Amino acid sequence: MAKSTAHGSVTNLAALREQSMRTGRTVEELQAEQAAIPEQQDGTTAPEPDQEPKDKPSTPSRPAQGDPKAAWVDYAVSQGAAREDAEKETKGDLIKAYGD
Repeated sequence: MAKSTAHGSVTNLAALREQSMRTGRTVEELQAEQAAIPEQQDGTTAPEPDQEPKDKPSTPSRPAQGDPKAAWVDYAVSQGAAREDAEKETKGDLIKAYGD
């Protein structure tokens, strides 16, 4: 369900869910953080300082089998896995699950 903000805009829940999967933070945490962003005089919100540049791809490409486990963990998280769960798996298990 979309949630109206104090600014009258609608929060995109799908985008929040995607960000939640990438960051390991809950949708509720992200919504609270978003609500705390001050509105500027022109009605727009200030960008977050840790926001990724728009030209940087948000989903890493599939790592090679020889890449380190950390690359596979990052890839698994980008595909929807919880970071904590992915870190518990072996590299071989990650390759089986996400190696296509």
